[in-house]
Amino acid sequence: MKTLRGEFTVKKFGSILLRTINDYTEAVLGTVKKKGLLSLKDEKPEVLRQISESLTSLIVGTSSARIALVRNLLDEQVKGLLETGHAVVVIDAKLTDRGLVGAGGGLLASVFEVGLAWDLLLDLPYVPGSSFKGAVSAFAEVSAGCDRLRARRRGSEDKCVAEKEHAERLDALRALFGDSSDSDGSMGSLLFLDAYPVEPGRRGRLVEPAVITPHYHRGGEPVRYEYEAQPVPVPHVVLAPGVVFRFITALPLDRRNEIAEALGALGLHVNNDSVEVSVAALVSSALAKGGIGARTTKGYGVFQLVSARIAKPKPKA
Repeated sequence: MKTLRGEFTVKKFGSILLRTINDYTEAVLGTVKKKGLLSLKDEKPEVLRQISESLTSLIVGTSSARIALVRNLLDEQVKGLLETGHAVVVIDAKLTDRGLVGAGGGLLASVFEVGLAWDLLLDLPYVPGSSFKGAVSAFAEVSAGCDRLRARRRGSEDKCVAEKEHAERLDALRALFGDSSDSDGSMGSLLFLDAYPVEPGRRGRLVEPAVITPHYHRGGEPVRYEYEAQPVPVPHVVLAPGVVFRFITALPLDRRNEIAEALGALGLHVNNDSVEVSVAALVSSALAKGGIGARTTKGYGVFQLVSARIAKPKPKA
């Protein structure tokens, strides 16, 4: 096996992530060798820009086969859930703008400083189930008015009523999404799977280059006065607009009544609808109105519903 400085075997194995890390390492070492270590600070933004464009091109060229594999994997996941007594809500949703999930960590953060959630086995960007669950939970909490109830609990005439309603809704949230605040936490009744791209976005892209420019830092430290700032662009990659992700939520049939009661307590369950329809409405609303990941206030991570379907186990003979 050749060393990292030579033609590494990532080309043989076709790992986009490893190829990107390898290209970045070689570019940095080459810059230091030619221009010295002190030049790296000025040269790094251009290096990252080139790496982000290379990553974008690499994944465009191989995404079709990877997406086909993902579709098969997701179909098998749905089949497995049905066989184990779960109703399944499958939602395909399209990014209306860019997306950024997992900005604070992962291997890509070691290259770009801004991360992006990346599946190491499938070699694709994805939305971790924990991020999916957190986004739906946060949206449900706001939709149920828990923030308004917290305000009413502080000094209002109906403080006792507000406290009771707040406690009931928190219990309902815990029943649906679990509670990890202590060692005795529970996982909740709803299951949220990792979401994967099933259709590329504009120009066939799954990711695309992006740049942020922190304005109020100098040498990596916050500045007290604006005139001290030295803005330095930070190139990275984000999810491309138009990418369609598949979001899968599962409901254990033996906890169906519990889920219905919790949704009802939150005001999120319409009596005429099935529990599965209510869950589908909650998830699609969370994706469209709340978004997932970083910079949602800037329009990132917001999805438009493409399709929704509900699958239930076949009755046993």
